[in-house]
Amino acid sequence: MFKQFGASVPDQALAVPAEPAHGLVPSGFDPSRVTVENFAAWVSRQQPCGEYRYFDVYGCALCLFLKDHGIANPALGGDYWRDRDAETRQEYPTPSVLEEVLASRPHTYGALAARLAEQASA
Repeated sequence: MFKQFGASVPDQALAVPAEPAHGLVPSGFDPSRVTVENFAAWVSRQQPCGEYRYFDVYGCALCLFLKDHGIANPALGGDYWRDRDAETRQEYPTPSVLEEVLASRPHTYGALAARLAEQASA
């Protein structure tokens, strides 16, 4: 037991969660979940007037989506993504439709959500 501010906290409550095995995609994350539909759902939960940085390899919308889904250090190419921390350098396909909708301006989540909805209805 650990005593903090007068309250006892069990040791296991303070344990640091186990890291995924080095070189592997985090357990519970299925790379096939990187779909236009899942990305659109994530975009719809962002602030509509919030901006994403399309040209920032660490701050683009797709990169932030991957981070929110357990890939701490994603790398993006034109048609793939991968985990920079993985030893395997396994590349996973990025849905091709995302390139155009992400690159189009304005780079706000509201505009991106509208472009994704338009693409889905086409």
